Amino acid sequence: MSINSYLMALSKHAILSSAEKTSINISIASISTRLKSFFPNELETHFRFGSSVRRTILPRKYDLRSDIDYLVVFNDGQFTPQTYLDRLKRFSNFYYKTSVVRQDFPSVTLNLNHIKFDLVPSVNYWWSGYKIPNNSGNWIETDPNGFSKELETKNVGCSSLIKPCIRLLKIWNAKAGYVFDSYDLEQQVAQMGFLWVDNNLKAYVFHSFRQLHLSVFTASWKIEALGRLKRRLDRIEVLSGQGFEGSAQKLMSEVFIQPSKTAT
Repeated sequence: MSINSYLMALSKHAILSSAEKTSINISIASISTRLKSFFPNELETHFRFGSSVRRTILPRKYDLRSDIDYLVVFNDGQFTPQTYLDRLKRFSNFYYKTSVVRQDFPSVTLNLNHIKFDLVPSVNYWWSGYKIPNNSGNWIETDPNGFSKELETKNVGCSSLIKPCIRLLKIWNAKAGYVFDSYDLEQQVAQMGFLWVDNNLKAYVFHSFRQLHLSVFTASWKIEALGRLKRRLDRIEVLSGQGFEGSAQKLMSEVFIQPSKTAT
């Protein structure tokens, strides 16, 4: 099996299964019904957004932090973000007593058996659109579906290789201890140029990994993890170029299965 074939197979395996999708849809239907019951006449709308809509979410076997982002838009925008977070905490504690519920800006996280839900409070002003809480406890503008449209356009224009590439990068990211915020990782790939990149998944993955960057103020362990990865990719290409495909593929699989703790 070539490295490209291996990556193609892994990217397809990193898609939610039918059973996982069914469980998530059942939970969403239940949350929707309970929100309407708990907040009669208080909600403008509520809907799923984020990586699960973009189909870049990973199954939990690859990423224990995988979650479903769910926007809950209140129709009265006169209070502080904490007020609405408190409302969602009361809702979660009322209906999900046996689940772990915690606040984590900008959301209330509901940890169910099969997946986590991030319930994000929001208000919608006609002059500025949706707002969600920021880390300072204030409102910040957001377009919950804007990036999904941008990524879809990018994916179509790149022979549908962008989303599989992102899923693979996210597998490495989770195994490496979350070097990147998941959303930041997706945004970086969406902003990359692939005009001169060979039209196959291996080329896209190698190009994307090499283009990833961190701020100089990032924790040193994250900078070291990214550097270690790029050196490993260089080694893989040397081995492949010398005809040692088996060794090259073994190193490639270790990027996703068992990240090395030492430089190579």
